[in-house]
Amino acid sequence: MTVRFHLRPLAAAAALLAVATASADAQANRRPPRPDTPFLTVQVFRSADKIAGPQASDALRDELIRTYPGPVLWVIEKERLIELLEQSGYPSNEQLARSDENALAKFQRADEYIRGAVVQEADGQWRIDAELVLTRDLTLVQPIEPARGNRPDRAARALIRGLNAARDQLPYEKRCRDHAINQRYAQAIAEADKAIAEFPQATLVRYCKMGVIVQQNGSAADKIKIAEEILAIDPNSRNALAIAADAYQAENNTEKANEYLVRLLAAEPNNASLAQRVVDALAASGQYDVAKRIVEQAVANNPGDLGLLRLRFLILAASGDYKPAIAAGEELVQLDTAAGDVQFWTRLSALYLSDSNATGAVSAATRGTTKFPRDAQLWQFRSQAERTAGDVPASINSAKRALEINPFQSNGWLQVAQAYMSLQQNDSALVALHQSTVAGDGADPIATLISNIGNGMRVRGDSLKTTDVPTSLSLLRQSVVLLARADSVAMLADEVGPPDARRQRAPAAPETKTRMKFLVGVANVQLGFVLAQNAGPQRSCDMAKEADAAFVNAMITLPQGAAFQQATVVQLLQSIPEMQGYVSQIIPQLCKQ
Repeated sequence: MTVRFHLRPLAAAAALLAVATASADAQANRRPPRPDTPFLTVQVFRSADKIAGPQASDALRDELIRTYPGPVLWVIEKERLIELLEQSGYPSNEQLARSDENALAKFQRADEYIRGAVVQEADGQWRIDAELVLTRDLTLVQPIEPARGNRPDRAARALIRGLNAARDQLPYEKRCRDHAINQRYAQAIAEADKAIAEFPQATLVRYCKMGVIVQQNGSAADKIKIAEEILAIDPNSRNALAIAADAYQAENNTEKANEYLVRLLAAEPNNASLAQRVVDALAASGQYDVAKRIVEQAVANNPGDLGLLRLRFLILAASGDYKPAIAAGEELVQLDTAAGDVQFWTRLSALYLSDSNATGAVSAATRGTTKFPRDAQLWQFRSQAERTAGDVPASINSAKRALEINPFQSNGWLQVAQAYMSLQQNDSALVALHQSTVAGDGADPIATLISNIGNGMRVRGDSLKTTDVPTSLSLLRQSVVLLARADSVAMLADEVGPPDARRQRAPAAPETKTRMKFLVGVANVQLGFVLAQNAGPQRSCDMAKEADAAFVNAMITLPQGAAFQQATVVQLLQSIPEMQGYVSQIIPQLCKQ
C-alpha cells in the first residue's frame, strides 16, 4: 500500500516532466521566424481558482508551438509573457482587463492574441471559451468554438482545431482590408465572401465587409444585415452593436436601437460618453425596462464588476426607480470609494430627495462635501437637502459656503433668499436678492421672488386700509417700491458673470414682465385710494399730491399689464378718473401757500 501511495505522484511527476521536456525541446528546436511571420501570444486565461486558467493557457501555448513551425506562426514563449507581467506589476495567474491585454500584445509586437475563460461544468468536465483577437483593434474578435476535456490542459489542446479554422480567414481579411484601403470595394467584399463561404462562422472578414458598407454609405438595411450576421456569432460584438444601433435609429426603429445601445453599454460599462448617450436615449423613449433587464443580467453574469455596478446605478436612477437606485448607489460606493465623485454624490442626494427621504439626501450631500470641500455645486445641493429636511439655518450656511467658493454660483443667492423667506426674514431675503442680481442670476426668478414679497405687503396693506391707516400706507408704499424694483429686474437684458466668462443674463418670460406691470399698477391704485381717502380728513397736501402721482403711475403701467388680467385692468382704468378728479379738487384747497 505504501509503495502504491508513492507511485501515483511519481507517475504524475514523470508525465509532467515528459510534457515539460517535450515543450522545452519543441521551443529549443523551433526555426526562427521570417520577416513576414505573424506573431501570436496566448494571454493568461480566467478561472475562478486562478489555477485552471493558467494551466489551460500554458497547455494551449505549448500545443501551438508544437503545431506551427516558427516561420509560419511565431507563438511567443511563456517566459517572455511572465517576464513582462511581473515587470509591469501584474499577477501571472489572473486574466488582465481587455485593454491591458491589448497593450501587452502590442508591447510584444504580436499581430494576434488569444484570450479565454475556463469553467468546470456540472458534469465535472472543463470548458474553455476563447477568442482570437487582432492586436491592431481589440474589438476585432473571432470567437473560437468552445472546447471541453476532463482536465483544463486537455480542453485547451482541443481548441486547436477551432483556432486553425478561425485563422484560415486571416489571408482573406488582409486582402479585404488592403482592397478597402485602396477603395477597391467590390474586390474587398468579394474576398470577405470567399472566406465566409469557407468558414461560415467568420467574424473578422465580416468586420472588413461591414467597414466597406459603412465607407460606401450603404443603406441602413445593408448595415443591419451584416451587423446581425456578426451578432449571431458574437452577441457582444461592440462594432456590430454600434453599427446596428445607428442603422436601426436611421430606420426610426427606436426600440431596437435602444436595445442595442444598452447591449453595447453592457459590453463597455466604463464608457462614460456611451453611458450618457444610452441614458439620454432611454429617457427620450421611456424604454427603461429593456435597459434594466440587460444590465441586471450583466451584473449577475459578472459579479463584482464595478463598471457594471455603476451602469446599473445610472440606469436605475434615470428610470426613476428611486429605492433600487439608492441601494445600488450605496453598494457601489461601499465597494469602490473612487466611484464617489462629485456627480455621484449629487445624483445620490437627488435620488433621496425624489424618494422623499430628506435625511438620506442630507447624509449623501454631507459625505460629498466632506470628500470635495471645495465644490460649490455640492454645497448648494446640500443646502437644498437641508432646507427640505427642515434645517433652514444649516441650509443658509451651506448655501453661503457655496458662494464663498464661487461668488457667481448659479442661483446660489436665490437659494439663500428663499431660505430667508421661509423664515419670514424678508429684509435678509431682499439683501440676498440684490446679491443674486449682481451675481447674474436669471431675471425671471429674481423678479418673481421680489414681487412675492412686495405683493404680500400690498395685500396686507390693503386689508388694513380702514382699521390701521398708518400701517396700511407704510405697507402699500413699500409694496410699490418693491414691485417697481421687481419690474425693473424683469426688464434686465445685460451681460453678467465673472470678468473672464461674461454671458447674457437669462431674461424674464414675457408673461412675467406683464405680471410685474399689472402688480405695479394695482399697488399704485390701492396706495392712491388710501391716500385720497385720508388726505382731506388729515388736511395733508403731501398725501393728496402723492395720491395724484400714484394714479398717474397706475394709468401708465396698467395698460402694459392688461394681458395678465384684462378684466381687472379695464375695471381699474375706468375707476381711476373719478378718483383723480376728486384729488384734483382737494389739492388746491390743501396746498394753499
